Amino acid sequence: FSAGDTTGIFQFGSEGMQERLQDMEPSEFGHIAAMNALYRPGPMDLLPEYIARMRGEEPVVYLGKAVHEEVKSKVADVLKETYGIMVYQEQVMQVCRRLAGFSLAEADVMRRAISKKEEDLLAEQREAFIEGCAQEGYSEAVAETVFELIEDFGGYAFCKAHAASYAAIAYQ
Repeated sequence: FSAGDTTGIFQFGSEGMQERLQDMEPSEFGHIAAMNALYRPGPMDLLPEYIARMRGEEPVVYLGKAVHEEVKSKVADVLKETYGIMVYQEQVMQVCRRLAGFSLAEADVMRRAISKKEEDLLAEQREAFIEGCAQEGYSEAVAETVFELIEDFGGYAFCKAHAASYAAIAYQ
């Protein structure tokens, strides 16, 4: 995988994926699962940042520099394994729970609204997220910034079990 020698391997065989694997030089299974989840139209833009943080070339920043200091203590344990970047649907849901006080059911509604691109439901969820963040003591600016990250990324987010299963099959 580190050499990009993955021709014919499900989900990892494309030329672009091989180049990214060579850039990443995965050294553990979690890296392979994360690559599988990130090598998608939306989150692909996050790959250079993920790789730089993985290598220690950039500091780990939780949910962006603009909100890092305010949210780090609440989300560090959720995003540590992915270097401060939301990679999996479960992480999106946990961020909603931690920052906006959502229940698991409410976080799942957010996940569905984003992944299915249900515009009316998404507008309701934006309002609920911003309101929830305010109740948890976060500014509207922090809430808006985090919601935009969730909205941008969430539409392409894999669940962790899905990414890990594909990675396990590929690795075998």
